[in-house]
Amino acid sequence: MRIWSPGIPDAADRDAVEEILRAHQRRAVRVQAALRVSVVVVAFAVILLIRPREHLWATVALTTLYAAWSAAMMAVTWHEEGRVGRGPLAYAVPLVDLPLLTVILIVSGDFTDPSWSSPFSEDAFVFIPLLAAFQLRPWITALSGAAATLTYAVASGLGHLHANPDLQFTVGHALFIAMISIASVVLSLIQQSRVAMITELARQRSELLARTVAAGDRERRDLAEALHDGPLQNVLAARLDLDEARGTPPDGGGLAEALGRAEGALRDAARQLRSSVTELHPAVLERAGVARALEELAQRSARRGGFEVRFTSDVTTAGREADRVLYQCGRELLVNVVRHAEAAHVEVLLTLAGPVAVLEVRDDGVGLPSGHLALGDRLADGHIGLAAQRVRVEEAGGTMVLTANTPKGTAARITLPLDRPRSGDGAGSGSAGAGNGR
Repeated sequence: MRIWSPGIPDAADRDAVEEILRAHQRRAVRVQAALRVSVVVVAFAVILLIRPREHLWATVALTTLYAAWSAAMMAVTWHEEGRVGRGPLAYAVPLVDLPLLTVILIVSGDFTDPSWSSPFSEDAFVFIPLLAAFQLRPWITALSGAAATLTYAVASGLGHLHANPDLQFTVGHALFIAMISIASVVLSLIQQSRVAMITELARQRSELLARTVAAGDRERRDLAEALHDGPLQNVLAARLDLDEARGTPPDGGGLAEALGRAEGALRDAARQLRSSVTELHPAVLERAGVARALEELAQRSARRGGFEVRFTSDVTTAGREADRVLYQCGRELLVNVVRHAEAAHVEVLLTLAGPVAVLEVRDDGVGLPSGHLALGDRLADGHIGLAAQRVRVEEAGGTMVLTANTPKGTAARITLPLDRPRSGDGAGSGSAGAGNGR
């Protein structure tokens, strides 16, 4: 079994994910080896308690051979750090265990015992699908179970033809072995699914970490470009104006004009810096709560995106930590609306629903492509922002869901537990604003 996709950024991450898969495979075949040893113990106990009808020493010799085989498999699985459970070893149960146990039962006379005194014959075949179930290969488990059921039915039926045939006994136990085989296949499927899920989660975690680092680099680059193209240029312009003013005679009219230009440039630089800082972490979030911060964010986004926005809230704050998460998620959602939605109308709603705060952002834009509403798909397509916010929300005990809006567009819904029970927060704020694109 191999779980992989091309999203892992480097060889170290690929090796880490593959090691998780190998570790589960090693653990599975080691449990299989331990169970095989238990079969040997049961076989020797049966020989001591219920003496074989035929060929005692041949039975002991074959059981000893099986014990040696079990010990060898135990040694291989515990000392082999490579691809255990693959290659020829994957077929050990149907090609070695089943034939050896069948020969032991034939030599000991279990299949020709007219009094049916030994229960080991049918019990031994139950071990076969159980052994195979630990290899995380359901088709090998199914093959082993089918072979065990057929072998028991044929050997028991033919062996008792001239002794004391009991068709009901044989068919009943064959059906029991078949039932155990089916259950073993299901167990193997479940184990395989769990390992696949763990491996996929590890892969996504590695990818998310790598892309989070890249997103951080990209945000720093964007911030540097914004500071360079905005405030820095204004500061440099103000410096030139001040240099010009320094060389202007005090009684000349050009002095006031140069100082005025410098003042305007510095004022623009201050405004641009204040806007950048507010985008990162608005002071109003601490002073007035998340509702006011989201309202201002929605209005700024409307001006940038050229759409109308309607903000509605029946709560002021959800608590310090919850406010931060809600604001970060709201900012990411509105950034996506500005960049991708091509919307004309956007609605932002912040409400309380019992012990949780609910933030909804709806637009009437182009919407997401069919089949890409799942945030996991967005991550796979390289959209790290929403996936990172989903992780943030889930770590805080909440949920984030994307759905298609009616009649068109996208609707995002975030639910987040309150930091503490709220009372008297009915001071809602509702506003409607319209912005023009810049």
